[in-house]
Amino acid sequence: MLEELYKQRIIDLYNAPPHKKNLLDATHQANGNNPTCGDLITIQAIVKDNCIVDISYTGEGCAISQAALNLLINEIVGKNITDIISYTFEDVQTLLGVDISHARSNCATLGLRTCQKMFDGTSN
Repeated sequence: MLEELYKQRIIDLYNAPPHKKNLLDATHQANGNNPTCGDLITIQAIVKDNCIVDISYTGEGCAISQAALNLLINEIVGKNITDIISYTFEDVQTLLGVDISHARSNCATLGLRTCQKMFDGTSN
């Protein structure tokens, strides 16, 4: 029963993603893709004093990638960007609340990998 609630939350986040928008005054930006599933995203963030003030994304992807990204954004707003570098697949899976198969792990972590790329200085 609990897993069904989490699955419904994933579908709800896919259908009405709260963080899908452009940030016109973004200080950081990175692109990410998952060619296996066709996911393609651009994440934008506003960072002040090494703290994430706001973050959003545009693009398209499967329900898992979109839900995981929205939940991750909820989690990281207000945090120091160096904290995000240590996040793992297990952290994303915990946010989703359901077990993610190995085949879908790239979908679930697309947003995290893109954020980490954006914040570790390899992309602006």
